[in-house]
Amino acid sequence: MTTFDALKSAALPYPVGINVSVFQDDGKWNNYSAWFKRTNADLRSLSVARITLGHWEGTDDPAYTAEEWVRKSAQLVAQYPNCIFVY
Repeated sequence: MTTFDALKSAALPYPVGINVSVFQDDGKWNNYSAWFKRTNADLRSLSVARITLGHWEGTDDPAYTAEEWVRKSAQLVAQYPNCIFVY
């Protein structure tokens, strides 16, 4: 399996940074063109977790190979079912 194939099979897209916010899915997310257009009250009430992913010390670069990300993203989706991941 190539790196590209592994990343295509991941439950979540490869992260662009190390901070992930997890929100409950209230069924209204599609009413907004971007997550930050939700009201602050909505975001606070729907917030489930803030996660700092594994990273290289002193950087904001995620420290996952494609195969590791496939496993980690599946773990996150299983840990937070029916949630929205923002990163």
